[in-house]
Amino acid sequence: MLSLMKKQNQTPNPDINNNDQNNQSDFSGDVGENPLVTITNLINRYLKDIEKTKKDLQEKRTMFTDSYSNDSAYHEAEEKNKEITKNKNKIKEQITRSEAVSKLNNEVKDMRQELKEMEISLSDYLKRYQELTHATTFESDRGDLMEIVQTVKLVKKSKKE
Repeated sequence: MLSLMKKQNQTPNPDINNNDQNNQSDFSGDVGENPLVTITNLINRYLKDIEKTKKDLQEKRTMFTDSYSNDSAYHEAEEKNKEITKNKNKIKEQITRSEAVSKLNNEVKDMRQELKEMEISLSDYLKRYQELTHATTFESDRGDLMEIVQTVKLVKKSKKE
């Protein structure tokens, strides 16, 4: 990712008059250029670069995995592994069927769900705390100083007809 970012800083984009470092610091662009246009251009460029890199990565991954399928020793080992895995899964299923283990498994699932809900609630409270205080850190009652970090991403909007 860093190498991609470095590469992008070195190659000028005709849509943007300043390099990424200037745009990241103040998003002001050239004199008279709308900062919204500048940041929109940066977002669009990164979206294109990410899409291209994902496509390239998929191609390289396919080439990498194909190299295994062409090796007879690997194919033989893979067949042995499948048989071992099949036997292991049968034994695991038998153990999981016991009442005590089944109950424990359900408790683990419930605790994971509860933990997920607690983390969502904490996130909501931290957003509200940040809105009220404009703080970027939070000090716990144990004295731990923690940074409030938000994650933002784009998700393709579904087309409704």
